[in-house]
Amino acid sequence: MGYLLRRQYDLTTLVIGFELSGRRSQVRCALERDEGGARTPLLEYRLDPAEIGVPDHLDRSRCMFEGYPFAMPDHVLDALRAALDARMLADEALWLYLKSPAGYLAFVPWEQVLIPALQRPVLRLPDFLVDPARAAGEINIVLCSSQPISEEAFMASDYMARMTRMILDQATRPTNVHLFTDRGLLSDLANHLGYYGANDSRVVLHDPQGAAPYAIPDRSSRITDPTGQLASPWLLWMRSALSGRSIDLVHFIAHGYLSGESAALSVAESPLENLDRKLPRFIGANELAAFLAQTGAWGCALTSPLRNYSEMAHRLLTTTLANLRPGPTLHHEMRLDPDLSALTAAYRLFLAERPTLPPTAPSLMIYTHPARVATPLPEGAAASYDPNLAALAEADDTNRFVEELYTPEEEVPGWVAAAMRYIDQRTLAAAQQLDATPGQAASTSRMAGFEQSETLRKLQFIVEEEARIEASSRRGGAQ
Repeated sequence: MGYLLRRQYDLTTLVIGFELSGRRSQVRCALERDEGGARTPLLEYRLDPAEIGVPDHLDRSRCMFEGYPFAMPDHVLDALRAALDARMLADEALWLYLKSPAGYLAFVPWEQVLIPALQRPVLRLPDFLVDPARAAGEINIVLCSSQPISEEAFMASDYMARMTRMILDQATRPTNVHLFTDRGLLSDLANHLGYYGANDSRVVLHDPQGAAPYAIPDRSSRITDPTGQLASPWLLWMRSALSGRSIDLVHFIAHGYLSGESAALSVAESPLENLDRKLPRFIGANELAAFLAQTGAWGCALTSPLRNYSEMAHRLLTTTLANLRPGPTLHHEMRLDPDLSALTAAYRLFLAERPTLPPTAPSLMIYTHPARVATPLPEGAAASYDPNLAALAEADDTNRFVEELYTPEEEVPGWVAAAMRYIDQRTLAAAQQLDATPGQAASTSRMAGFEQSETLRKLQFIVEEEARIEASSRRGGAQ
């Protein structure tokens, strides 16, 4: 579905994927520009995976910390920059699209390879047409960090406190920040919040004792990642503590872990227990996607702490999560952004009411819908620019009824936000079944996609009607 977004928004896209050449795979890098419904190929290179640093097989010892050294040939980068500079405005974003299945290409830090050479923003094009509606009313952001004793310690309390301060400073609407961390870090976090002046009524430091009812997962070096259900006591605790609230964005600060070709976040056994010196516990992409849907969150961010156990795991987890659900997905590498300036710009993009210019930052991997991104203005065009026109770039009206029902001062009920995220996810799944090449016969799976789309429209109507009834009842009048 990425190709539909490219046509709709006239994007310049670098498409990267594997192609077979005889018995050996090559990496095809194709720079293409869409304009007025026509696609123009600009450049194309076929590279041996070894030229980029992509291995045939993963060596576990080389996947730790910063991982494999990836790069791109200088002559390719020089040609890309020349082609882009000749056709695009300065600071106009290049969109990166990883063709599925991406395989080991998902491990490559493309932003760190491309941005220093191209000197322009690089954003990742998602495979969903729907841009999830951001809830009206209050903004609720969740920060969660665990520092399992089995992994290298990092400054979890300092990170969380500084990010909290940054979020409050960026807020343009009433904003609450919910903090979840290990019981052993609770006092230290409270002290850091005070140091950064971030301990007011907008900040909620949740008590880990709320995780007491949830069982500790068995120890295993394998990543078990259930689909559609929650098993981690961390996620169960947070879901319970946030019950009834409409959550906007969830941000995890944690080590990454790679097991075979599966990636996960590393956390302590539970918020109340951090005793296992050999193995942490894991949260995979499927479980994380289920949590986001159940809490109604439209966005997710992952921060790699200094000396992250596996940066490659974070990149794979981010890519996997971005393909599982609609909504902005961010990976942030603290090593490259110690002052949080790039992260601040990413939050500005995610939380903006209108399309916004994206950051140019190698420390960020950003999957986002093009409707959220503004194009820079040509020189001298500022005087005639109408900011209201930018808002028209968002063509999708899915779940927009919330903007009618709830004022910026009100909080959207948690059940409404969760229903919205469920509809977004099922819409993505149905659209993937319908995404066929022109002229292709309607298969059984595509027919099922049509039926699901109709069912989702009915569900959308029911949710909207119930929300209107509840809002009317709460206000004591008719809507």
